[in-house]
Amino acid sequence: MSDAALSSFCCGDMNLENGIRLMCVFLCLLFLSGIGRNWPWASGGSSILAEFGTLHLEFMHLSHLSGNPIFAEKVMNIRTVLNKLEKPEGLYPNYLNPSSGQWGQHHVSVGGLGDSFYEYLLKAWLMSDKTDIEAKKMYFDAVQENSQPPSFQPPSKWLWYFINTWWVFSKSELIMKLGPEAFRFDGGVEAIATRQNEKYYILRPEVIETYMYMWRLTHDPKYRTWAWEAVEVMF
Repeated sequence: MSDAALSSFCCGDMNLENGIRLMCVFLCLLFLSGIGRNWPWASGGSSILAEFGTLHLEFMHLSHLSGNPIFAEKVMNIRTVLNKLEKPEGLYPNYLNPSSGQWGQHHVSVGGLGDSFYEYLLKAWLMSDKTDIEAKKMYFDAVQENSQPPSFQPPSKWLWYFINTWWVFSKSELIMKLGPEAFRFDGGVEAIATRQNEKYYILRPEVIETYMYMWRLTHDPKYRTWAWEAVEVMF
């Protein structure tokens, strides 16, 4: 299975020298034919930061378990490419062309398409027993840039990794005690999903995870209560 996963780093007969993975690899196709492709809606056929940038933990662990360094080499090659690229405002755009190894559309977000990349940098550093200094630097450099005053572009998303504490102030207003896929701070609307196609919930874990972190930091029992309320409404 792990060997089959390596096929997603290739495009037909062409190895992607920059290591950027073709992300839309369905398991049935992967194991039957090794066919891979990017999402058709992605800008210019680009690969997505939150997808190709979230392989480090699993592939590093695969190398550790198998004794085969190729898994780690693939993902570290991705990080090397990203680290060398010029980063607009110090952050990483959501789209990267897998053939050229250059940024596609210069859209930056810590919501969907970008969020998990930053999360994995931090977790890669922690998993390495804090020896992965490159991951630590890339993460904290991005956090520093993200703390600068941003341009405000609603809607806000459930996936916002750095800004999950915003949800602390709006979650209690919801009858179901679950967050929508997106909500807005716009024209007098505060943390409300106003569009029908934003009101669904698909088990995004980030906010529930944030409740755990908030409880560990503060030991305020309300965070445990909120997490349990979310569990109860799902069952």
